[in-house]
Amino acid sequence: MAIAKKASNKATPDFTLKKSQMLEALEKSLGVVTTAAQKVGISRRQHYNWLKSDQAYCDAVADINNLSLDLAESKLFNAVNNGELSAVIFLLKCKGKKRGYIERPADEPPPQDHNKPEIYMRPARLAESDED
Repeated sequence: MAIAKKASNKATPDFTLKKSQMLEALEKSLGVVTTAAQKVGISRRQHYNWLKSDQAYCDAVADINNLSLDLAESKLFNAVNNGELSAVIFLLKCKGKKRGYIERPADEPPPQDHNKPEIYMRPARLAESDED
């Protein structure tokens, strides 16, 4: 609801009641366009036309999408804090790539430095963290 009001302050002359209703429905559906459009009684195409033609509407939709991402991230961090292994793995795959937490196919060997014997090879995540 707060997002819809914020957008109406920057309203262009063609900012209609349906747009305000759509923004409210998007907020309630966490940005799911189909659900929101059905609730308001407009087509998805109309929503995308508004995105192209009305910068205030586009900005408000972007704010709503960021709110839904913030919610999902907070749920992920709660899961990590609760020790849920799948959440920890997901977070490391997404944010730990620089430290070597990358997924490789099972049949792909890890990268090797052919100038050093294998026994002296450091894991990629340790070698990359020294460069930071």
